[in-house]
Amino acid sequence: HVAIFRSKSSSPASDPILYLSGGPGAPGIPDVMYFNSFSGFMKSNRDVIVFDQRGTGQSQPSLACPEAGQFYMDALNKAIPRDEFLNSENSAWQKCRERLVSENIELEQYSSVTSAADADDLRRALNIEKWNLFGISYGTRLALTIMRDYPQGVRSAVLDSVFPLPESLANYDYNDFRGKGSIKYLLDRCTADIECQTAYPDLE
Repeated sequence: HVAIFRSKSSSPASDPILYLSGGPGAPGIPDVMYFNSFSGFMKSNRDVIVFDQRGTGQSQPSLACPEAGQFYMDALNKAIPRDEFLNSENSAWQKCRERLVSENIELEQYSSVTSAADADDLRRALNIEKWNLFGISYGTRLALTIMRDYPQGVRSAVLDSVFPLPESLANYDYNDFRGKGSIKYLLDRCTADIECQTAYPDLE
C-alpha cells in the first residue's frame, strides 16, 4: 500500500524521499500525521513516498493481531500482577500467531530483508534511479538493510534514533529495557535531592 506526496515545486528533484516507519509493525501511511511538523522541509523540492511495509496497515496479507489488542484493552485500569500480565500477554500473542499460521501466512517472509526487497521493487516499479531514505526507529534498521542490499538505489539516508543491524529485537523486553540507565540516573538524582526525596520517598 503506497502513497506519494508530490512536491509543490515547479521543478522537483528527480530523487524523492522514501519514508520508513518504525515499530517494527507501524504502518507508514498513517504516519503522515507526523509530516505536519516537517512537511515543508520534506516536500520543498522532492516527492515523499510512503508505504505500509508488508504485514502492516493496508498491505495484504495483514499481520494485525486483534487478539493482543483486545488483551491490552481488557487490561486497562486493572491491577494485574506482573507475572500474570506477562503470561496473559504472551498467550494473546501466541493465539495471534496460531491464527496467522492457520491462514497459511508464511511468517518467515516478514523480515527486514524481505521489506528491503519490497522497497527496491517499489523503486524500480516507479522508475526511480535513486532516492533518499528517511528512517525513524526501526525504520533506520530497514534503511540500513536497504543500503546494504540495494546500495545502487540510494543517494542519501537520514537515520533518526538508530536501531543498528546487529542488535536483536529480543533485547527490547522488560528485563533489558534500553532506557534503564536513564531511569537509574533519575532515581539517583532524586535520592540525592532532599526535596525530591521528601516528595517522592518511594519513587523507585
